[in-house]
Amino acid sequence: VDFAAQRGKQGLLLNVRVRAPADLAGTVVLLRESAQGQDDMRIFLPSLRRTRRVSGSMAGAKLFGSDFSYQDLRQIYGSLGAGTAEYVQQAQWQGRPVHRIALYPAAEQESPYTRLIASIDRENCVLQSVEFFAADEQMLKRLDADVASVTKLGERHLAQIYVMRDLTEDSHTKLTLKNWIFDEEIARTAFTPVNFQNYRRPAP
Repeated sequence: VDFAAQRGKQGLLLNVRVRAPADLAGTVVLLRESAQGQDDMRIFLPSLRRTRRVSGSMAGAKLFGSDFSYQDLRQIYGSLGAGTAEYVQQAQWQGRPVHRIALYPAAEQESPYTRLIASIDRENCVLQSVEFFAADEQMLKRLDADVASVTKLGERHLAQIYVMRDLTEDSHTKLTLKNWIFDEEIARTAFTPVNFQNYRRPAP
């Protein structure tokens, strides 16, 4: 999977292209957040050569059969930019000192989660975990970084491996991130609704 992400003047922009397996290759998801926190999500299906808008009912569905949903991507990449945040406490996570921050999605985001708790490493600012809570305070999902996979790239520290756990279905998905590119200008086609499916991420 290739990701291209940018925080623009209007909000979060995210393009996700699937490379494999073969039956999903060429599928592209576009997420555009407005300045008001509302989402415009679209998916290009290569088998139909058509783009479809992702409705609110589809936003919570599993993405490409994984334990990530459309809304999860939106929350993970954009939760710090919308809604409200509240500092909780300092704590330990997998043996690392972290800041615990509660994130409350804005009402217009129509999120299935009422609260997220993010744990951010106090020394290197790596996102160590995100806990996703429903209105009844049940934890629905948890995203965990593999502390051993944290590496330094330039002035940044990055976790290369994350695991998303669906606690209600007792399943999980491992996400390995590599070939990072930062601070490069991204072609406008990546986030344009009419031809976002034509964007190709440049080689690192």
